[in-house]
Amino acid sequence: MVAVDAFSLKGNFDGKTLHNMSADARTPGNHIVITDASLPISLLQPADLFAEAQRVKARFGIELTDPAAFLQLIQADMNAYPEIIRTGNLAINGNLDRGTIQLEQADAMFSGNHIVITDASLPISLLQTGDLFTAARGAKADFGIEITDFAAVLQLFRADMPLMPEAVRPETITVNGSLDRGKIHLDQADARTTDSHLVITSAVIAIPETQEAMGSAPVSLSAEFNSRNFHEIIGVYGEFPLNGRVNAALNTTGSIIEPQGTIQVSAGDVSYKDLLMGSLALQGEFRATGEKIGTFKKLNLTLNELTQTNDSGAVTLSGPAEISWQPEGLSINAVFRFDEHGAADISVVRNAENAISGKIATRNLSSDGWLKNFISNGYFFNSADLTAVFSGLTEDPQLELTGFLEEVGGKNIAFPLSGKFALHYSDRGIKITDFSWKSHEKNQLSLTGFLPYDPLKPEPFLEGKIILEGHIDFPELEGIGVVLKPLGISGGRLSVDMDISGSWQQPLGHIFLTADRIIPPEFLKQYADSLITVTCDLYADPDAIVLKSINLVSEEYSARANGSWQHGFSVKELLEKRLTELRGDVSADIAVHLKSLNVLKNQLAWLRRFDGDTRAEIKVSGPINNPRLQGLFEMKDGEISHTFNFPMLTSINLQGEFDQQSLTIKSLQGEAGGSPVSFTGRLNRKQPGKIDVSLLAEGNNVLLFRNNDLRMRGNVKLEISGPLDRLTIKGHTGLTDGLYTRNIDFLEKFGALSVPVSKGGEFLFSFQEQPLKNALLDIKITTVEPFRIRNNLVRGTLRPELTLKGTGELPFLAGTIYIDPSRVLLPSGRLQVQSGLVRFPESDPDRPQIDLMASSRVLDYDIQVITHGPIDDPVITLSSSPALPNEDLLLLLLTGQPPKLETIPGTQVQGTTRVMVYLGRDFLNKWLEEDSGSSEESILDRFELDFGRGITKSGEQTIESTFRLSELNEKSRVYYLSGEKDRYDAYNYGLRMVFRFE
Repeated sequence: MVAVDAFSLKGNFDGKTLHNMSADARTPGNHIVITDASLPISLLQPADLFAEAQRVKARFGIELTDPAAFLQLIQADMNAYPEIIRTGNLAINGNLDRGTIQLEQADAMFSGNHIVITDASLPISLLQTGDLFTAARGAKADFGIEITDFAAVLQLFRADMPLMPEAVRPETITVNGSLDRGKIHLDQADARTTDSHLVITSAVIAIPETQEAMGSAPVSLSAEFNSRNFHEIIGVYGEFPLNGRVNAALNTTGSIIEPQGTIQVSAGDVSYKDLLMGSLALQGEFRATGEKIGTFKKLNLTLNELTQTNDSGAVTLSGPAEISWQPEGLSINAVFRFDEHGAADISVVRNAENAISGKIATRNLSSDGWLKNFISNGYFFNSADLTAVFSGLTEDPQLELTGFLEEVGGKNIAFPLSGKFALHYSDRGIKITDFSWKSHEKNQLSLTGFLPYDPLKPEPFLEGKIILEGHIDFPELEGIGVVLKPLGISGGRLSVDMDISGSWQQPLGHIFLTADRIIPPEFLKQYADSLITVTCDLYADPDAIVLKSINLVSEEYSARANGSWQHGFSVKELLEKRLTELRGDVSADIAVHLKSLNVLKNQLAWLRRFDGDTRAEIKVSGPINNPRLQGLFEMKDGEISHTFNFPMLTSINLQGEFDQQSLTIKSLQGEAGGSPVSFTGRLNRKQPGKIDVSLLAEGNNVLLFRNNDLRMRGNVKLEISGPLDRLTIKGHTGLTDGLYTRNIDFLEKFGALSVPVSKGGEFLFSFQEQPLKNALLDIKITTVEPFRIRNNLVRGTLRPELTLKGTGELPFLAGTIYIDPSRVLLPSGRLQVQSGLVRFPESDPDRPQIDLMASSRVLDYDIQVITHGPIDDPVITLSSSPALPNEDLLLLLLTGQPPKLETIPGTQVQGTTRVMVYLGRDFLNKWLEEDSGSSEESILDRFELDFGRGITKSGEQTIESTFRLSELNEKSRVYYLSGEKDRYDAYNYGLRMVFRFE
């Protein structure tokens, strides 16, 4: 029941018909206006409303905002009209004449969509059926449609929403066309999504008799399509990582759910995943079948032309390619041509159970051209004839792979390879029928067998029997440099024979390896740069790996070993576990022979050379993750040279032993400067990084120090103990031979105008590297034989009583040096040192103190010299008998020139002569002395010349000269050549013989 809010009626009535009638009726949400109407009175009580309406003539205007109420008013079947029609807005202007509705304009709005119809003609009898399709087939009209809610349109035609995926569901549709004789003629239609645009340039669509027949309605359509996001479109048919922009032209006939036609496609910026592929052009024919609008159950595509071009080449179809797709499967058959050289036949089928079968065969394929874009830079292959036959489920396929490559290589492969292979993959493992490779007919590798291994499964190691036989012969390893580069090996020869059987749980077999003249990797070259030869004989038993032998030989070292590993688990577990999880026991014997230890020079900056024939015998046993290590070592005829001011150690003979916690030196015998030395002791590792040292070093008459001016030998006994980074060195050194021969430049000393400045802190040695840098020193230094000084000024001996303290980096001396009776040569004669000492205060060791007493007799004067104070700035006190002023006394002592009051004519010249003779003697001494400074005495040490012991009758000074012919240490007698000018001005020459008595 529909309520009428207002109603008015006007007109003329002749008893049967209302003439010139006008009516205005309002119901909730609707408004109907009728003018110039001629209405039979029988319509008020109609037996058949639509039949009586054939005699009605009128103009009308209808505005419906509640179409459902209107449909109810005219007693239409409500279920025949979709809800969006019953809830939309409708405005109609037209007239009714002799049973036909003539619409001047109809404007409908529903769910944001807009339809405008003009010049429409609709027999009213068609409305009696309540069937929209029947009405549309009998109607005639021009129309314009603007759709912004395509989902509502699908609902209008009662199509299922999921049948139109969002990726292809348009956001807006604009249509202009006409309806005539049961067909829709589209002059132009435009549909847009976010990334796509579809334009239908022309189309004819027959209106079906029923909604169910809509999908089979004939269609003729021409359209153009473009998209900048091809991935969204192709994603409708499954996940396929293809991207790019695409343009397509489509001509189709058939029906909505079974279209057929032709298609032309051009695509640019195409990429597959992250791989740029370039451009694509194709032309083909298609036929599709479906059950519902918006989806297909099958699609057949015949590609007559296809060209895919990238920066390096092109691939084209050699003939039509057939592609058939349906939700349950896919099939592809195509033949491609690659850059006019190679070809590939592809046949692939996927069924409803997701099983795949197919074959891919290539002929004369090369990496140049189109394929270059898909191959890593620097690698290449030529004339590849490959065949891959696959079948089975996607998650469990079987694959036969056979082929031959005439040439394959790359930037890290010195020589291209050629090879052939025949492999079969299944869920049981990999069968190797043939796997043979060569490099310029030199390097060869061949394998056959079966491996129960499936890399695609979570548990790849399968049950089954292992069979693997192979031979490798690489006379030039440079040919496989790309494989060996991670190992750092760049050259040499390798040969391997293998025969493996059993299972992953219990492998059996034998591997024999020979590697000859191997160029060592860079990390080894810094230690030893000589070529290496290795032989290895390895066996696999059910529960052990047996190393029958391994031998390594080079010019600098050699090693050999044998042993076994009772691993206690399968090879499968071994390959899956980390090293820390290994178990089982290992037992091995290793022998190492090093011809030189100069490799240590790279770790020890102070080491110059370390030679010696070194051997070690090592025993490894116990659990593999924590084996026990012990062994013996020895060295013969070793030699160490270094950068310190100490003699090198030669003739080293060493014996020792070691284990995981300690290293023991049982005996180390050597020579330092031709004298024997020995070491014993032990190094203990209590915890990682912490090493304790306990060593004893001894030697007799050891050369401690030597240069051009100084030589020291002594008896040494040292104890070295404590942590390696903070050693304590204690002991005693007794000097057995010491000699200082450095000459003193008299002119330099005599002409000095300032007091010398102490440099302080200088010492004979300083260790700048660990472990001696921080070592604490406590070494007593005494004498067995006095220390001698023999140079151009001094003849004397010293007796040190010192202690070497401080650290290896900053050592210092504390104690006293006693000066025995000595003599100092001056122009005036000899200065006799009676006694003295040099003290090194521990509080100020860099500035030793001197106390010295000396005397001389010159021209009947007895002179006393007392020296004390810092050795670099001493205080010198002079006195004489008879007494002389200090100035005269100093002049007399240095030059032999008498005091001014006693000057005799010519004595000044004689004093000058003394000085000149002294300097000349000093010059000759320097000129004639040996460069090494090791000679006990020079020729001029045997020559003595004295002026002024007396005055001749003529007033000149006397002259006495001697030259010793024999050594002073002879017990019986000493011979001299002598000459003199005596008090009587006479010259005497002869041979003097001096006897010594004990």
